[in-house]
This record gives sequence, structure tokens and C-alpha cells, in this order.
Amino acid sequence: MTTPQKLLIVVEGQTDANILRTILGDELKSKTRFFSGQGKMGVSTIGRNLLVHEGGPVLVIMDSDTLSTEQSQEEEALAIYALASVASGAIFGVFMFKPEIEVVFFQAPRVLERLLGKPIPPETVREGLLIPKQTVEKLLREVGPRRDYLSFVSNINPEAGAELAKGQQAAALIERVRSMVTPPVPAASP
Repeated sequence: MTTPQKLLIVVEGQTDANILRTILGDELKSKTRFFSGQGKMGVSTIGRNLLVHEGGPVLVIMDSDTLSTEQSQEEEALAIYALASVASGAIFGVFMFKPEIEVVFFQAPRVLERLLGKPIPPETVREGLLIPKQTVEKLLREVGPRRDYLSFVSNINPEAGAELAKGQQAAALIERVRSMVTPPVPAASP
């Protein structure tokens, strides 16, 4: 019996991988391998290389950097096209966080409050839904000069990750990952 191939996940950067590992939890994390595209422009290229050399399954995860559904769908379609051009039947997908992965903190603001050790006003949560990364960084500066973004996302505990996973976009991502790591059930023969 062969070991099932891990889902190859390509993200924009290391902090994205840290956030996702926490959200996915141990079960799904053990079925994945992460690759960093070193920015948005590199994710499709790395995804294509993985499809060519590893064969998949590959999931490219990126920020839409917009709240516009139309612009987000166009960018997703371009990434799908780029991957499909080399897929040769391999399984692949694209997942877009709208507008940025950091939105997961504002879709579960009580977790963010516990992680920062301070209450988050409703207007800051609303701002975070629009410009999430900038808002998280602003909150970290308010907490103190020693709270940098990389160490913050690197130290999210499993309990907080499980709660973040309940937010709308995090839950949608988990469902996508689960669908790509669960082998299809063969159809019953007549």
C-alpha cells in the first residue's frame, strides 16, 4: 500500500504558512507540505513547478488584495489558468483570502483579543475586515514595541488556531483542504 501524497500548499510568505498551520490543526497539517512564494507574484510559478515536478495535488493560497468580488474572481481565474497549463491531469486548486489572510483574526475577534491581551473595539474589527494586515500591525504597535508580526503569528497556540478556524474564510479554506486530502470514494460497480 502506498502512502497518500501530501497536499502541496503554496502561500505568499512564511507568516501565511504559520497562520495556516495553526488554523489547519494537527490532523490536516500532517497531510500537507508548505512552500513559500516569497510574495504574490511567486505563488503561481511555484505552484506550476510543483505540478510539473511533483504532480500534485497542489493548492495555491493567496490574498485577493481587494474586496471586489469581480477583481478577485479575475485574479483567481488567471492563477487557475496558469496552473492548468501544466497540470497534465493533476489535482490543483486556488484559494483566495478576501482581502488578505489576516482577515481570519477579525472574523474571530475574541481570539485576537486574547492573543493581544486587550479588548478590540467594534470599529477596529470593522476596519480589520477591510484592511486586515495593516490593522493587526497597528494593534501590535499599540500593545508594545516588542510585538512584531512574525513572532505574533509564530506563537498562536493550537486552541486559538482552532477558534480562528471557525471564522468564515478559515472554515472555507479548511473545507477546501479537507476535500483535496481525502481520497475520492470509488463508485460502486453494478
